[in-house]
Amino acid sequence: MTDQSRLAVLAKDEKFFFLRSNIVGRLTDQRLLAEFARNPNEQQPVRCTAVRNLTDELALAAVAKNDDDPHVRKLALSKIASGPQAALADIAKTAENGDAAFAVVEKITDQGLLAEIAVASKHGQVRSGALERIKDSQALDGLARHVGASPDTRLLAVWRLADKLLLSALAQNAPDERVRRAAAGKLSTNAQGAVERGKFADLINEGKLLAEINGDSIRNLRITLRKLAPHPLEVTIPTGTYFVCDNPAAQNMVSTTDVTLVLRGDTQSTGVPVACANKPKDIPGERDAFTLGTLPNAGELEKLMAVLGRKAVSYHTKQAAVWIVTDNADYSDLGSLRTVSQYTPRIPGVAYGTRSIAEPEAAEAMRLCDEAGIDIKTKSIWSDREKILAGLKTGELKNWLKRITGLAAPAHKKEVTKLVIGSGGNLLASSDNAGQIKLWSLPDGAFVKMLEHESSMEVLALSPDGKWLVSGGLNDDMRLWSLPAGRVVKSEGRKEHESVMAAAFSPDGKWFVTGDNYGGIKHWSLPDGKLIKTLESE
Repeated sequence: MTDQSRLAVLAKDEKFFFLRSNIVGRLTDQRLLAEFARNPNEQQPVRCTAVRNLTDELALAAVAKNDDDPHVRKLALSKIASGPQAALADIAKTAENGDAAFAVVEKITDQGLLAEIAVASKHGQVRSGALERIKDSQALDGLARHVGASPDTRLLAVWRLADKLLLSALAQNAPDERVRRAAAGKLSTNAQGAVERGKFADLINEGKLLAEINGDSIRNLRITLRKLAPHPLEVTIPTGTYFVCDNPAAQNMVSTTDVTLVLRGDTQSTGVPVACANKPKDIPGERDAFTLGTLPNAGELEKLMAVLGRKAVSYHTKQAAVWIVTDNADYSDLGSLRTVSQYTPRIPGVAYGTRSIAEPEAAEAMRLCDEAGIDIKTKSIWSDREKILAGLKTGELKNWLKRITGLAAPAHKKEVTKLVIGSGGNLLASSDNAGQIKLWSLPDGAFVKMLEHESSMEVLALSPDGKWLVSGGLNDDMRLWSLPAGRVVKSEGRKEHESVMAAAFSPDGKWFVTGDNYGGIKHWSLPDGKLIKTLESE
């Protein structure tokens, strides 16, 4: 046994760490010093003494790259900071600890090695740190074209590149479409200080913006934006933006409110109100990341989000409406969202807590879907309409649900003046002398919609296909209605004492005529309701 080996055994057997440290300080054998330096069970003063005596570059690099103790790691880094650039680059590229790798990058000046680090490091801050130290145009151009580099690295390289010839070439033939767009954007950068306005997804696709998107709660996502363009950006994250979770067990999310912010500095974080789009899955956590995706149920969900964006309704109502579309949820399904306090929604499926989506939220969600043009009668929630209706207090929402379900048909309160049935036999229109027009489905007699004309009806006519309705009253205007929406397409004012007395549609539904009490007949086109010509009496 050598003197060095005996010292090592003596150090290991010593109970007091300060004595062990003194013994280790007398070691010169690099292998034995490395053992003490890398031993996670040894106390920090002893390990630091070993590191101070280490001169072996590989042993120091191993400690600097992977040691869990920041003090030991920092000491090892300080020992090799003046070493060969290649050795430092190896630490930056392969270190498990991001702080250690980042600290090494600050010591490297070789442009080629920095470019390698920008590609190879698993740590985003290390890649960014390496890029910020690259000044060589050819190195930046190579990174922008490097298919092995991360998309973020390629875009950052473009925005650091100043050579217009290289930028022009990138804009024309870079393999990555976002790199081409970013290069074109860099070439046409607007005047310094001018704010560029754009939508979230568009600015990302144009290579002007990076986004890190993470779960926050069932109601919110946390988005950190990094501005790549040198000028300020006004970023709008519109209602209906769809976020796909990288965790297949967690829910995807859809934004329920427009969010707009102006980026003048490099980074900014914001919360985005969202609703979950896959009810049976888990609520995403802070470690779950998201990317931008395409809306599922695109037609229905897109129409719903347009309505939600302009409505001031509760989170629970919005969530219910989204689940009705994305998951075809019934009333029982909506009850899976539970709340144990005002601010603590629980994961869907828990058996305790207060039901968050009760009859009023469910009914309002149904009305939002209906307003968006979604046929609520085809959804599973429709089978629970009577239960939901029974749980509502008297008011406008309950009246709406009564009307749409036909469970309580709203009869006319005034004298009925006109009745007309469409040629298909499935739609009835009725009017009264108070100016109300009501539409009913046949043969079930269910109430469909109410229209307001505001004067006693003299004329009521339905087109053969049931898509148009003409109404006219005493001393009042003629109105053309689009069905089933009940939207006024044309409103034609009358002369004093003039009234519409008759109306009829052509068999093909392409035009209609009206007659007045002075003998005049007017010919109108569809669907625009334009006057074609007037036939005057002699």
